[in-house]
Amino acid sequence: MPRKPRKEKKTVQVVLGGKPYAAVLHPPVGSHKTWYCYWAGAVYKRSTGQSEEAAAVVAAEEMLRRWLEGDAGHRAAPADARLSDDELIAIQEAHFGRKTDPAARARSAKSQEECLDAISAFRAISGLSPISLATADDCASFQRKALERPKNWRKRHPRSKATVETISPNTVLKWSRCLQSSFERANRSAGKKCVRGVVDDGKLLTSNPWTQFTWIEGTKAAIRQFDGDELLGLLGHLDAAWGGVPVASAAIKVFLWSGCRKLEIAGLTWDMLRAVGEEVHFEVVGKWGVERWFRIPGRLHRRPLRLRRLHRADTRCPSRQPGLPPQDPRRVHGQELRGVALG
Repeated sequence: MPRKPRKEKKTVQVVLGGKPYAAVLHPPVGSHKTWYCYWAGAVYKRSTGQSEEAAAVVAAEEMLRRWLEGDAGHRAAPADARLSDDELIAIQEAHFGRKTDPAARARSAKSQEECLDAISAFRAISGLSPISLATADDCASFQRKALERPKNWRKRHPRSKATVETISPNTVLKWSRCLQSSFERANRSAGKKCVRGVVDDGKLLTSNPWTQFTWIEGTKAAIRQFDGDELLGLLGHLDAAWGGVPVASAAIKVFLWSGCRKLEIAGLTWDMLRAVGEEVHFEVVGKWGVERWFRIPGRLHRRPLRLRRLHRADTRCPSRQPGLPPQDPRRVHGQELRGVALG
């Protein structure tokens, strides 16, 4: 019985800029089921993904041409094997949708909105489609180009000024951090940070381009604090201008003493009160689920406590004047005060 003909190595040439370049094709042997190609400077043999000789020659020529043009030299992936923008967004939605606590879901929804905004900005400025094809050069170019865009580059008002300030470096860095995290969630080499089960494993990224270059530097704003006279002047202004609205005055003072974000103080309830001896503390959960305590003076604590007692008394006892509903201390001059849960 005659032996099966043995496939031999084959050399292909690519002419670029009038200069010929050669690549050697190695036939399938042993566990290698496809043709492999190698050229000077390639460091290692690369699979063409083709088992037929004619198709392997075409693939090798394309790989060598791409390598000479500055690409990594890998074979072109089919369009259906790439991670699309919709699939990348689906991975982000799966990540942010894992929270079950209501407060955590609210924080997660805000972070998801910022993440999708960064993806939209990157797609518009870089022009890539899909953005999963981005390289480190594309990411670095995005940071430089974004600094040249005006702040209203996505939506300009008809009456906007002719000259508008450009996007600040801190905004570009915020987008970059969101994009780095987004790509890391779609990176199979990221360990537990990778979100599995949303798309096929073959579509996941193998590296994160946002970790492969030096980022731009941000700007630091000078921290300005109240001096003694300014603080006393503010407290005096609150007592003079907002004396009839005790809830507003108390809320502003809590903001000053706590240093918390608006959302954290707006959701403040009496269940968060932590009394330690004569000290009054509140426990809040901030951004990224960080738990922290802040202390307020006893005098400031007594003011919302008094409002709470008045509110309970008005809701339990009937009004002294017949025909009038119980008064709510949260309503002043016909307007309901919102934003502070204390009381």
